[in-house]
Amino acid sequence: MELRHLRYFVAVAERLHFARAAEALDTAQPSLSLQIRQLEDEIGARLFDRTKRSVRLTDAGRVFLVDARRTLAAADDAVRHVHEAADGTRGELRIVFIGGAMMRRLPAVLRAYRRMYPNVLVHARALPYPQHAAALAAGSVDIAWGITAPNPLLEEFKLTKDPLVAALPTKHALAHRTTIRVRDLGTQPLITISQAASPLLYRETLSLCIANGYRPDHIEEVGEEITVLGFVASEFGIAVAPRAWQAVRFPGVVFRALLPHVEIQEVLSWPVDRSTPLVRSFVDTAATVMRAAEAARAR
Repeated sequence: MELRHLRYFVAVAERLHFARAAEALDTAQPSLSLQIRQLEDEIGARLFDRTKRSVRLTDAGRVFLVDARRTLAAADDAVRHVHEAADGTRGELRIVFIGGAMMRRLPAVLRAYRRMYPNVLVHARALPYPQHAAALAAGSVDIAWGITAPNPLLEEFKLTKDPLVAALPTKHALAHRTTIRVRDLGTQPLITISQAASPLLYRETLSLCIANGYRPDHIEEVGEEITVLGFVASEFGIAVAPRAWQAVRFPGVVFRALLPHVEIQEVLSWPVDRSTPLVRSFVDTAATVMRAAEAARAR
């Protein structure tokens, strides 16, 4: 039994007229009649009672019509789903991201993407960015939102640059300033994300400090952004952090602009040989959201 047999049967069942069904199917009536007889022979039951004046469904035909419609609808759905997957509008997309991304643009991008592509199941999870390249290479994720790290096996789309700011306890002697020079931090203890968790942010922080005369008397490395801010609020020291962390509004912590001005570039990255329609649709959505955000800031 083939799908065309079901389509022929349904066409006749809905019209109860072989000539009109043949016309709708753009086939000859004798050929249609032959196909119906072959179908009846194959399933071992009469589907129509035919006379020269009328065509009626048998009891078996009425039962078969329900299942035939269901089968054809399922086949049509399967074909549509294949086309949607090829167009990047259906499937599963696995995303990993650095923790700070959820403090700024990523929620807006995820929200817009899920609205535009409701038939794509999105799996998103935080992952330290040093592990991004390995996860992409292993095929366990499709795209990563992280910090730029040149890799010939990965394609990148630049998202946004996040300036580094100072995170201070609210009662800190410098908290009243709107802008702080790095050298003014003196030898105060520094709280930072560990080198293992975020090597680029760690390296940029220390380079900024050393190049501008701030040599902390103690460096406390922790594994998470929230822990950094918690130590700052507890007056264990200060932190140099991406501006996106301000979104947390952590009690006991204030953020101040830093001079000199240093920015961290965030990117989307994915394997050069797996630039799938789903990946491209997510990148396009991110680009649209970023442009809208830039336009809003410019107004």
